Amino acid sequence: MSVLLGFTFLTGHGNKHVSADTTSSETTNATASTPTVLTDQEVTLQNNDSTTPKDTTTTTDAANTATTADKEAASTTTSDNSTKPVTEQPAATTATSEDKVNPAVTSTTNTNQPANASQPAATTTTNTSSTTTQPRLRAASVATPTTTTTDNNQLTKQTGLSSADNAGSNIFQGKDGNWYKVVFEDGQNKVYKVADITASANTGLPESWVRENIVIAKEDLGNGKTHWTIVFFPNKGFSKDGNVKGLQNAGFAFILTKDYKIDGDISIVIDTDTSKNTVNSYSRDGDAYGNNPVETHVVQAFNPKTDIDEMGLVNSDTLKLANNKYGNQYIQGVYYITADQYNGRKDIDNIFFRGDSSDIGSDGKTYNGGGRGIYANNDIHVRSGEVQGGANGEYLIHDNILSEIDFNANGAFSSLDFGTLVSLKSWGSWGSLANDYSQHSTFTISFDTTHDDSYQAYLKENTANKYSNGGAQFSGLVAGFASHQNSGFWDGFLANGEQRVGKTDANGKWLPVTAEEVIDNFVNPDTAIAKFSPKYLNDAQIKAVKQKIAEATTQEAIDQAVADGYALDDAMMKLGQSVGVYGGPSERMVVNTRNSDKYVYDTQEDKDTYDQVAVEANKYLSRANGGYLDLNATQQLTQE
Repeated sequence: MSVLLGFTFLTGHGNKHVSADTTSSETTNATASTPTVLTDQEVTLQNNDSTTPKDTTTTTDAANTATTADKEAASTTTSDNSTKPVTEQPAATTATSEDKVNPAVTSTTNTNQPANASQPAATTTTNTSSTTTQPRLRAASVATPTTTTTDNNQLTKQTGLSSADNAGSNIFQGKDGNWYKVVFEDGQNKVYKVADITASANTGLPESWVRENIVIAKEDLGNGKTHWTIVFFPNKGFSKDGNVKGLQNAGFAFILTKDYKIDGDISIVIDTDTSKNTVNSYSRDGDAYGNNPVETHVVQAFNPKTDIDEMGLVNSDTLKLANNKYGNQYIQGVYYITADQYNGRKDIDNIFFRGDSSDIGSDGKTYNGGGRGIYANNDIHVRSGEVQGGANGEYLIHDNILSEIDFNANGAFSSLDFGTLVSLKSWGSWGSLANDYSQHSTFTISFDTTHDDSYQAYLKENTANKYSNGGAQFSGLVAGFASHQNSGFWDGFLANGEQRVGKTDANGKWLPVTAEEVIDNFVNPDTAIAKFSPKYLNDAQIKAVKQKIAEATTQEAIDQAVADGYALDDAMMKLGQSVGVYGGPSERMVVNTRNSDKYVYDTQEDKDTYDQVAVEANKYLSRANGGYLDLNATQQLTQE
């Protein structure tokens, strides 16, 4: 070690670093700041003054989005905001081979492979329900900045449950060996399990009928991010036991609960078989007999933020309106409607739920492509799948979306839970036994969502009815279709997501359970998370500590995580004091050090070394922009 002008040189991270322990007080031209956390106006080498931060430890998760290879291949339009998922890592941490995700585990989870259906190439998935491999018995897992999200992602993919978007939920294995998601944020204690439910008005059709015509594939991307792929009519038309009928003005749609928000573009891939048509294609406006050919593979896409009008009607560069002027030859209009506005709720109810659906929208105009109702109020009788708070053969959804409407009071889930609707309609018409003018197409829709655990816990609960004491909830997606054609009525619905778990009471009615009832030795970490109030940690560090508390499965582990958090908080205070903030000596402030004779007359190499250390320290001291730094790294940087 060598000493020059009072600067002590230490070797660290491959560089020499300088400590201004003996800066002359005569050159001091600034005073030490008060002991407060640095804000976005972080300390610089030119000005070391800091401002008082907001008194909050609330953090916001990075909005990591991802686009799968299938989506990239299928879509020509990509959201400018979309990015690949980023896993936070602590400073100077190198990922090992154990951090890599097993490809066999990270394949897209296909929750309902259709019977007798040849899956389109763009939606190739792995059906985890068909494997005998079960998730290994383990403690709860959440993603933390100190590890990759591999463990959490594997668990969500294996169980079908959604990943945590923050420290407010976790996945546990229950006493019965099944896996459950518990949302405990804000004092909640709600338990959820996977929902995979089919419904239809047609009692003469088996469950396989629905799964032959709708496929929902869900890939969890971690941190509350999900990539969805919905395939309508995988066999290019209505299919029953492999017998396919072309589409004739068929309406189809999907609807998301309010705890899911769509990120970026929605891609619609249309694959068409015209070999069954009498002429060159199917009937549509301006071409009643399908004389003009169509492309067999078409990609259309739109961005909900930029490509819809006030009614939600889509008109993008690749997805035009369905009329002669714009000439969309593949879809009779697409609507993207949210429940944020009263009129939006009216159109959602009219298109998706009402049994007497109108062709007229809330603006008084006919929908593009005409009537597009799929009659869920009349048709959505449960056909298969366990329903919490409901019954097989009964209506799945209690429609109370508008105050003047109250249908299906015995439904398990409330229509008020749903906030986003995407409605589509095919072309095609009836000709005769000898002539086929129907549309033989498959529609593959893909998009990304962000999920909010806290919102999930506060979704509308169903009211008490003859099956339930109330409290049932559904979180996820419902897809459905309906068409009057071929001398009959064709419809089907598939619900995929999570439903609140309950048990049967003494009167035979459903009643919600708490986590303690289904999970051995469950300890709710929410109280400890809420009380954790560090003074000096940056947001990334606060998030890491809260996630560590959330993943604790015993009171001892929670207490240790809290203690570790406060130890890190103390270390960050000392790091700040080493550069003259948080009550540290004023002579250590960067601006004063740089104005001291010892700095001015030192060598350029030593100045550069000091500047590097000061910049690195101040980078982590910023509340909003500071990266994650663990205890050992914080102590080492303080020493340097």
